[in-house]
Amino acid sequence: MLNNQSFSKELLNSITEDKNSLDDDIYQLSKFALISNIEPNEVNPIFEMHDVIAEKILQINGDKGNKEYLERSVTNLLSSIPKSL
Repeated sequence: MLNNQSFSKELLNSITEDKNSLDDDIYQLSKFALISNIEPNEVNPIFEMHDVIAEKILQINGDKGNKEYLERSVTNLLSSIPKSL
């Protein structure tokens, strides 16, 4: 997900572990220009992250950290899908 492709608040809500802080997390990331709001929809805004920022985050986390974050995100995403599907 960390690339210049757009992602929605709904997607972030599906993969985050702490849904209570999501609005503040988005605010903090936007405040420091780490993400940009490219479609200011009130219900489900769309954001993007610049390639340079994404690459730096990936470097800082290292391969092991990135793998752990990815596995947790996928687990959270799968948990958000209704079991009846």
